[in-house]
Amino acid sequence: MELNHVKAVAQAEKPIKIAKKRGELLKVYSHPAAAGYGQHLPDGCDNDYENVYVPCIPAGVEFGIRISGDSMSPEIEDGDIVFVKRQPSVEIGEIGIFIYDGDAFCKKLVYRDKQYYLRSTNSKYKDIPLFGDSVYTVGKVILS
Repeated sequence: MELNHVKAVAQAEKPIKIAKKRGELLKVYSHPAAAGYGQHLPDGCDNDYENVYVPCIPAGVEFGIRISGDSMSPEIEDGDIVFVKRQPSVEIGEIGIFIYDGDAFCKKLVYRDKQYYLRSTNSKYKDIPLFGDSVYTVGKVILS
């Protein structure tokens, strides 16, 4: 027992090494996109971000955004950070980040009956019909 105590004391006296952060830095916007009913974007939120270390950033990804809500569950969960490739549009069936009537959404773009909709993967949420010019595509969500 005494030998174990001496070893423990010797180990405790060794200097502590601070581990270097591993991975790549990703700009993650602080204001979330809603996976639910919409998340209003306040003025100046495009400058509100933090740099977060992530193990690996997929090719083409420019930033990350936090997700609030469960409408994209089980693929994307509340609190997840999704990778986003900035682009002006997404294909039908792809998941994107959209601004609609001033609210940010993480949804799948669908087209049916001559109408575009934002769709959740969680069936408890209804499709959101898109009307007029009040929708803006921020980019495509890249799932890793």
